Parts: sequence; structure tokens; C-alpha cells
Amino acid sequence: MDLRKHLIVLTGWLGFAYMETAIILSARFKWVERLVQGLDKGYALHKELGISAFITLILHWAVIKSEHWAVQLGLLVRPQHQGKGQLLSGVHYCH
Repeated sequence: MDLRKHLIVLTGWLGFAYMETAIILSARFKWVERLVQGLDKGYALHKELGISAFITLILHWAVIKSEHWAVQLGLLVRPQHQGKGQLLSGVHYCH
């Protein structure tokens, strides 16, 4: 489950970074056009970033849903949750 949590954060941040960069490219700042060496290359990069953001955010959603799907398929057992604020193995546990 630690890997799943890390994948959720990683795919979320990657998708956000791809979208943010694509938005900066779409603003058509002169310094950005010089950086990407022209408007046509900026458009191509914008398109690639948009596709990458879409794929990454679909993966983000799939990783979030993976626990639910694994429980439905019987691969995982649903954890038994304690009530909010109750002690769990001597440690105060809050949601």
C-alpha cells in the first residue's frame, strides 16, 4: 500500500506539472517562444504535454481506484477501521 500511495502522489504531481507547462506554453510569452525555439515547436510541445497529462491523470485515477477493484476481485481483504479517535494498538489514530 505504500507503493500505491507514492504512485498516487507521483502521478498527481506529474499530471499537474504537464498541465501547468502546457498552460504556460499556450500563453505565448516571447521568452517561452525563444526557449522552445519557435511557435511551431511550442505548439507541438503543447500537444505532447496535453496528451501526457491526460495519460498521467488517467493512471492517477486508476491507481486510486485499484484498491477498490482489488477488494471486489477478492485479491485484498477490506481493512476493518476503528472509530474516529479510538486507540489502535496503543497509538491514537485519527482519520
